[in-house]
Amino acid sequence: MCVAETELGQAYDEFAPRHGDPDRDMVLCLATERSGLTLREIGELAGGLEYRTVGQSIQRFNERLKKDRSMRKKTDLILRQL
Repeated sequence: MCVAETELGQAYDEFAPRHGDPDRDMVLCLATERSGLTLREIGELAGGLEYRTVGQSIQRFNERLKKDRSMRKKTDLILRQL
């Protein structure tokens, strides 16, 4: 189980298929920041998402971070553990 799954209390497979899910978007965003993989590679590993979908998810998540303090706290907690 990965750090994000532990902190979120659910397996990635549970929230990955939900378009616009902030937890899914957070995992995709953290993957781009910390993995060094391309959007295409992350999309493939995330269940076959297209790179454009990954990019849009990351943009959506970054916009949410500007407004949602609880999401920032959750993201910071996971980042500290990585």
